[in-house]
Amino acid sequence: MLAYADDVVAHFGTVHQIYNNAGIAYNGSVEKSEFKDIERIMDIDFWGVVNGTKAFLPHLIASGDGHVVNISSLCGLIAVPGQSAYNAAKFAVRGFTESLRQEMLIAKHPVQVTCVHPGGIKTAVARNATVAEDEDAQTFAEFFDKRLALHTPEMAATTILDGVPSMPWMK
Repeated sequence: MLAYADDVVAHFGTVHQIYNNAGIAYNGSVEKSEFKDIERIMDIDFWGVVNGTKAFLPHLIASGDGHVVNISSLCGLIAVPGQSAYNAAKFAVRGFTESLRQEMLIAKHPVQVTCVHPGGIKTAVARNATVAEDEDAQTFAEFFDKRLALHTPEMAATTILDGVPSMPWMK
């Protein structure tokens, strides 16, 4: 990720915004979940956001008008049974992002920080989810797709982009 950030700066010259949207799903109770399943969710859903933020933060500070946008989830605000690993990762994204925001303010760095908590988005996240032993992946995916996935990715992207304050370089 560090090399990628350097490559982006080398190509574009300046980085003004980063959108960290790391997420995979897993369905299973704490009792039935294996350590490896929980670790996998944390590695991608939480550490993906941390890695992107850490890699690009120096460049965002240097830009003079940076913005970090970290995508959490509605599950970063409320807990859902069977989603303990996902809940934990998305709550961690929320806490990490809120702390980063405060740090940028205290340090007077020119970087805004936003945490986004979308609800059900019509992506393949549920269809690609892994599940604990004795859980039915297809039933989980069908429930998510029919009952929870209410918005298209395009709707979510438009809402998120509209919520990010305009930067001087965008005018």
